[in-house]
Amino acid sequence: MLEQMDEGTLKQYLADDPPTVVCLAIKPHFEALSDNEKTYAHYISRACFSGTRINLRQVSPESEAIYDLIIGLHKSCDGE
Repeated sequence: MLEQMDEGTLKQYLADDPPTVVCLAIKPHFEALSDNEKTYAHYISRACFSGTRINLRQVSPESEAIYDLIIGLHKSCDGE
């Protein structure tokens, strides 16, 4: 099947080499918020984090275990 795709279409399925890295600069944007907006952003963030496992369970039976594996790998190498 890969032989049947033209090069432009095939390129859509390949990873960037080297991989693209984009730094997210959040601090200046967060500091520009009012105190109420900062509080709102904080609690929305906490709600999203708290709901992670609920979403994972709804996706597939394996996804929570995969998430735990990724978190475990991250912790084992101190995020490097």
